[in-house]
Amino acid sequence: MIKNYFDTDPDKTISFVLKKAGEKKHSNFIIVNTIPKSFVDINNLALSMKSEEEKIRNFIQTIPKQTNESETDTLIKSGTRLILTKDDIIFDFVNALESIKNSIENQKIASLPQKKINTLMIHHPISYAKSMLSKKKISILPVIDDNSNIIGEVRPIDLLLSYSKEKIHHKTNDINQIKVLNIANKNPITIDMNLSIKSAIDTMIKKQLPSIIVSKNKTVLHSIITYKDILKIYKHAKSSHSEKNKNIEFTKTDGLYPDEIEALNKYFKRIMNKISKISNYNLLKITTKELGAKELSGHKKKIEINIRLSSENNILKMKKEISQEQKGEWNPVRIIKKSLKSLTESVKKE
Repeated sequence: MIKNYFDTDPDKTISFVLKKAGEKKHSNFIIVNTIPKSFVDINNLALSMKSEEEKIRNFIQTIPKQTNESETDTLIKSGTRLILTKDDIIFDFVNALESIKNSIENQKIASLPQKKINTLMIHHPISYAKSMLSKKKISILPVIDDNSNIIGEVRPIDLLLSYSKEKIHHKTNDINQIKVLNIANKNPITIDMNLSIKSAIDTMIKKQLPSIIVSKNKTVLHSIITYKDILKIYKHAKSSHSEKNKNIEFTKTDGLYPDEIEALNKYFKRIMNKISKISNYNLLKITTKELGAKELSGHKKKIEINIRLSSENNILKMKKEISQEQKGEWNPVRIIKKSLKSLTESVKKE
């Protein structure tokens, strides 16, 4: 469950939240006491607000609900940083990182592809930082010097706090002209590029951070790693794992003609691809067994078809018998396809 957040009523003002903000520096959300519960994203609030006297209700968003997928997969697809689970528990990106940590390979952060880093210089005004955070849709801007040494960082929460803090310290209403160095966190949490991705996850969980600065030799900016980067790594690993383990067993094919076997093999690949996208089933096993004596001249056959769809936790089974008198009426391909479509519908209903 979500751990670090503001909790308030929709008619409270932003100034009320600012009084509590110093105590919860790394909060990412305001959970609003509405029915059903809603939330305000601190990033959105910091970048959208125009006055401290605005009501919280002006920034409220609905909390997306969990679908039939896992909490983490639902959060990835929702595009937000939190969801409401089927048990009405708020599940955020930190919970997602906790749930996938053991699924991530123990590789170094330095092995990840390099991305363009958006940064600030000490002479930039707050207005520039606000514009960058908004346009780039990012949650952190490292402040660096001419040699890329890390001086500090600016996050949306720093902008939010500046509305009250800097008005007092600098006695000006035009706080957007104040230099970023005046509001930056000068002791940012960083992680060395030679540490593992799991180390980054541990730090982000502990500090409730959606992103973290990656350093080289502890002082020079190397990159930034975000929770979205880690969820992409997880999603890619899961997809690769699914592809690797997606399997079809169709080796016992008694009573079927070669052209029927070929047609069914093609169909099985398509149906397993579809099933794997909507479930965790990863093995489809089909066997056919010819029953009774075979009468070659009249093509009289009776075949038992067994279909077994399985995953680590579940098994679905189906058994059919096909009995035909004439070759022209013999269509096991159609019957097996129909059975598999029925099985797929059962998977959808789970």
